[in-house]
Amino acid sequence: MTMEEINKLFPPEYGGPAQISDLRLALTYLNNYGELGGIEFHEVQTIADMQALDADQGDVCKVANDGSGQPQTYIYDNTQWKILVEPRTSGGTQYTKTTEVFEIDSTDEAFQEIALNQTPTKFDHIFVILNGIILTEGSIYDFELVGNMIYFKDNHLTAGDLLAVKYSY
Repeated sequence: MTMEEINKLFPPEYGGPAQISDLRLALTYLNNYGELGGIEFHEVQTIADMQALDADQGDVCKVANDGSGQPQTYIYDNTQWKILVEPRTSGGTQYTKTTEVFEIDSTDEAFQEIALNQTPTKFDHIFVILNGIILTEGSIYDFELVGNMIYFKDNHLTAGDLLAVKYSY
């Protein structure tokens, strides 16, 4: 993949993560066909111009004016165009980063849950570090995050443990 192709997928002036499902489309195409030659990169002026394209799954289109006067990048999922990346806001990231540190007590050990002061956003990072080891999020892994609560699996928490949670909200 050339730098020009990467910049068309993820323009340097844009920020924020691509939608995972949209990124998966591009990676699936690469896995199945082994090249980017089949993905077309379009640049048009308006949404109407984009809708008029004869697009295939994985095609990417940069629209100069999305109706609000701003540029926007889309990816075609074989049925519709979806936003691929969001433009950056002038103030940079909109999230506040924080770290909370806990010394696990017998109550924490008994309930295997911790309440955070804020509700982490799913659009930025969260690291849960127990005694220096990074834990994995997910229903079959080390913990699940629901709102501002972290629920631990398999009795991970023991009184005396040190837990650090780095996240954005």
